[in-house]
Amino acid sequence: MQFINTFTTLALLLSIATGAPPVSVNARNSHLYEDGNGQGDGQLKTAQAIYFNTNDPTGNAVITIRVAEDGLLAMGNKFTTRGKGGIGINATTGKPALPDPLFSQDSVRVGDDFLFVVNAGSNSLSMFSIDTANPTYLTMLGEPVDTQGEFPVSVAYSSALKQACVVNGGAVSNVACYTVDGTAGLAPVEDFMVKDFGLNQTTPPMGPLSTVSDIFFSPDSSGLHVTIKGPNFGEGSLLSFPCNIETGLCEAPTANKPNGTAVLFGSSFVNNTTFLAADASFGAVTIQIDKTATGFEQTLLSTTRINEQRATCWSAFSRKTNTVFVTDALVNHIVEINPVDGSVVSTVNLTNGDEGNLDVQVGGDFLYALSPLKESVSVAILDSSGGPGAPKEKQTFSIKGVMGQSSTGMQVFPAVSP
Repeated sequence: MQFINTFTTLALLLSIATGAPPVSVNARNSHLYEDGNGQGDGQLKTAQAIYFNTNDPTGNAVITIRVAEDGLLAMGNKFTTRGKGGIGINATTGKPALPDPLFSQDSVRVGDDFLFVVNAGSNSLSMFSIDTANPTYLTMLGEPVDTQGEFPVSVAYSSALKQACVVNGGAVSNVACYTVDGTAGLAPVEDFMVKDFGLNQTTPPMGPLSTVSDIFFSPDSSGLHVTIKGPNFGEGSLLSFPCNIETGLCEAPTANKPNGTAVLFGSSFVNNTTFLAADASFGAVTIQIDKTATGFEQTLLSTTRINEQRATCWSAFSRKTNTVFVTDALVNHIVEINPVDGSVVSTVNLTNGDEGNLDVQVGGDFLYALSPLKESVSVAILDSSGGPGAPKEKQTFSIKGVMGQSSTGMQVFPAVSP
């Protein structure tokens, strides 16, 4: 596909600071948000903080940005993960796979008052506590833990299980889970360790095909799911692990290849049994997943084909609009999808001059999209307070000096589940 070659033609050289000064943020076309707050009640007007994974191979860090009540981004901080970022290899050119160096969504995850981030270059997972009074301040809990595989690319968290699970996408590709302690940090769940997926990958992995895309829990924690891109544009794969809240264990997965999928990527649940997954080859699919006595049964509900798409990879569900927003690394638009029937509700063609967008998150009335594709990393913001089909471009912020083209992953605080 065209996006494989196009990724390698981007030659942006962005510097990443090695110290820990406040983040410098410049606003372009500044506007104000509505006032409001909330904690997971679906009535949140705006997020309180945004987090990014620098994924720096020389020393990974989390960048925090404050979202003020008027919607403007304020100065934040930089916190080392005590690990290293990693960069995959473009299978076509043999060069570093930039942007999208991990071929994944959710390399950083927020749940409860915790933040988790993968260190792909050092095969480890770091955990932080979030200061709820000032969410731009993080405190590392314990030390980074070994991910029991190679090249971790995505992390999931279950509040009910009090567990974080990481998926490795390198030569040793598997899933490992950890108990979460608000003081001590992470400890391996010794009874849970899945065997190698059999991707026949390298470390770092060659992609984007035949790489791991995302790991995520069902909203009710009844299952843990992993999406994998199909080889040679064959069918994508979905692995689903049944989880038992009473025992705290997730069992051997059910493997399925949803019909018509090829390059399954970032996924977002819209209720306990239905999620939308981006597919870089055509747009997105909506999948229903039902737990049975022997595992999970998966049903393809709808297929969304997006006109003029080139690499639709990331997704985020909005409780405000009951729609899912997806982004494209090579087309500077944000597409809103109705997950019930798969129809395109709206398309916002951004006017900020960026070349495309990667990770996307929703915080109340607003949507945030990360673009590390030009001279400075930027975040586009859309206002969706007008309801389904009416998102509007509000502003774009440039983040200079601490993030570069290897940056990937974004989360908001507080995190709100379907």
